[in-house]
Amino acid sequence: MKHTPGPWIIDPAEDLPLAVIQDVPNGYGIAEIYRANINNIATAKANAALIAAAPDMLEALEAITKLFQTEYFPAFNENLHIVGQANKAITKAKGT
Repeated sequence: MKHTPGPWIIDPAEDLPLAVIQDVPNGYGIAEIYRANINNIATAKANAALIAAAPDMLEALEAITKLFQTEYFPAFNENLHIVGQANKAITKAKGT
C-alpha cells in the first residue's frame, strides 16, 4: 500500500493550521487543514474529519467490494454499477 497506514487522528492546533492529521502509530503529520477565513471553520473541521477517516473508509470499501463480488455478485447483477463506482473510488484513493 502506498499511503501511510491508518488509523489517522485529528490533532487540533492552537492557531494555524486549524488541525493536523496524524498517523497514530508514529505521530507523523499526514495533512494540515487550514481555513480561508473565520467563516468556514466548520467546513475546515468537516474536511479534517473526512481526511482522518480515509484509511478506514478505503479498508471498508475494499472489504465490501470483495464480499459483493465473491458472495453476492451472481444474485445482484442489476447492481453491477455499484461495484464499478466502488472500484473507481478505490483506484482514486490509491492513486493508481
